[in-house]
Amino acid sequence: PWQEQYLGPTWPRSRPLSGRSFINAKATFISATCTSCHRMKGEGTELGPDLTEVDKKYKGAALLREILEPSKLIEQKYRSYLIETEDDLLVGLILSEDDQAVRVATNPLQPDEVIEIPVDEIESKQPTTLSIMPAGLLDMLEKQQILDLLAYLESGGDPDHPVFKPSN
Repeated sequence: PWQEQYLGPTWPRSRPLSGRSFINAKATFISATCTSCHRMKGEGTELGPDLTEVDKKYKGAALLREILEPSKLIEQKYRSYLIETEDDLLVGLILSEDDQAVRVATNPLQPDEVIEIPVDEIESKQPTTLSIMPAGLLDMLEKQQILDLLAYLESGGDPDHPVFKPSN
């Protein structure tokens, strides 16, 4: 199956999320640039969903699948748009809009860079089927880093969560 490519044939039966290191888990969350778009326990950015309570919706293989296939299911408020003007074609997340302008974040790695497009310059605005979260984020991580990341997400960033207790 798809998860074997990342975590091997015995996952999740092997209980790999017990005895993880909180320090390594948080470091992986940060180094994988998750904080560029997501918040965890009040830290990070809000271009994507707050992940503090993601374990209430996704765990284990389902959580891994969300990371591996970010475009499979996109919540409406996090959907990116293709916006065409006479001079430009932009893809980004609409942060706000009113009668005067649409404000768009086009680079998830620089969420504070917001482009303001006057409404009267917009020729078309269409939702896309691609998430602003890029696919392949786990490709640069080792198996243990992926497990740390999953533990961090499932714990809600809580260093006292059972996944960070020594395994027996």
